Amino acid sequence: MAQLFSLGLFAHMRAFIIFLLSCVSALAADTVRVVSTVTTNETGAILTTDTFTRGGQTNLIRVTKVQNGAVVFRSQQFCHDGQPAALFTFREGDQSFHVNPGTPYYVDLEFLPSKDIRCVMVRGRDFIDGFYPTNGVYYPCPDSDLEMKDYKR
Repeated sequence: MAQLFSLGLFAHMRAFIIFLLSCVSALAADTVRVVSTVTTNETGAILTTDTFTRGGQTNLIRVTKVQNGAVVFRSQQFCHDGQPAALFTFREGDQSFHVNPGTPYYVDLEFLPSKDIRCVMVRGRDFIDGFYPTNGVYYPCPDSDLEMKDYKR
């Protein structure tokens, strides 16, 4: 019986390792990387911080607080070279969007016909970075969507 359990556990671990390796190879195709940390506080809230980088530079920091199984707070800070450009927050059903005063970047929101946000763009004289939302959670767009071929200010 113990051998069957060990073999079953080994099969699950092997499948999990294969899944992780496939995720790593998928991420390796793009220059976007993410590092996540998860902590809990004394009230049992779960705090997750996801730091995304493109080409080694921080471009999105997302902090999510979950209490009793529900998201009660989310902060998504859009950056260029690690410098804050804009902030999108969600707290108890209310959302807000702020552009950091004095930022040297342009921050644009592009909308769909449904009035939902299609993407957030952060751009400067020689760069453009973009972020797509999925259910209010933003992710850096793929490198291929940021082609700079004909980009002129």
